[in-house]
Amino acid sequence: MRIVKEWGAVFAPGFAVVLLFAGGLSGCGAEGGNGVQQVRIAVTDAGFVPPLVTVKRGKPVVITFSRATEQTCGTDVVFATLHKGYDLPLNKEVRVELAAAEIGDTLKYSCSMEMLHGMLVAK
Repeated sequence: MRIVKEWGAVFAPGFAVVLLFAGGLSGCGAEGGNGVQQVRIAVTDAGFVPPLVTVKRGKPVVITFSRATEQTCGTDVVFATLHKGYDLPLNKEVRVELAAAEIGDTLKYSCSMEMLHGMLVAK
């Protein structure tokens, strides 16, 4: 097996793609040019994916939800403590903008049947 070292990372043939994309699957908030964190959450047969997302404390967040299944009750998302809810149409992206104060330390969300759950954690 030949191992190549580039840009401070080690890549073995066949594993480079896994290493390059593994970081993008965590759901961690990526910060946009205006300081707003961008988060993507899929609604799949497994529920909200990822179910736990860590964001930077004191920064606003835009969550983009995308429902990819009809096999769960995740047809909407509810932020009960904020008294906000959003329909999640199949195969459509829904943007939810949250101010830093709305997130606090943690912000839980669920489907309206409260069977699927997720949480934002500010650190």
